[in-house]
Amino acid sequence: MNWLKRDRWGQVYILDCLLSFVPQTPQDAEMLAERISVRLQHANSAVVLTAIKVLLYVMNYMDNKRVIDYLCKKMGPPLGMLLYILVHVLKS
Repeated sequence: MNWLKRDRWGQVYILDCLLSFVPQTPQDAEMLAERISVRLQHANSAVVLTAIKVLLYVMNYMDNKRVIDYLCKKMGPPLGMLLYILVHVLKS
C-alpha cells in the first residue's frame, strides 16, 4: 500500500469510491472525515478537490455541528488556493 501514498490518481480513485459508502453512524462519518481531511494538504489539486467532495458528502451523515463547522473552516484555505491558482492560469 506504500505505492498508493505516492500515486495521486490512485488516491483520487479511492476517494471517489468512498462516495458510494454510507456511514452507519455519525461517528463513522466523523472518523472517515478525520482520515480524509489529511488529503486537503496534498500537492495535487485533483486529490484536494476529490477530498473536499467526499468531506461534503460525509458531512450529510454527521450530527455534531462543531465537527461540521471545523471541517468547513479546514476546507477554506485549500479552496482559496485552488481559486488563486485558477486565476493565474486563466491570466496566462
